[in-house]
Amino acid sequence: MRPHYAYYAQHAFRHYFSIQPGEEPTFLTLADELNWKACKRAASQFSEKVLSMLCQVYTRRDTIPDNVYQVAKEQGIRQDDLWTLMAMAEKRFAQERDLI
Repeated sequence: MRPHYAYYAQHAFRHYFSIQPGEEPTFLTLADELNWKACKRAASQFSEKVLSMLCQVYTRRDTIPDNVYQVAKEQGIRQDDLWTLMAMAEKRFAQERDLI
């Protein structure tokens, strides 16, 4: 069973990773800004390699499970390992956002 914050965190990470490096983010609401900042703090705790994989999962235009399959296949890692990394990132986001 998925944690209650998982879909919210995925949505926030999709937005966070869609902003190109050097590009200034724009926010429609205070919640968007708080989510982006929580993603940034959570992401800072991962290596560049892990961030690259997470970025690929969250920014591709297919479903998350399909993206996990493709990224795991391309990176030569197990899907379960990628799901675990995502769960760790989503939990850190939830902690930064005071959801848990």
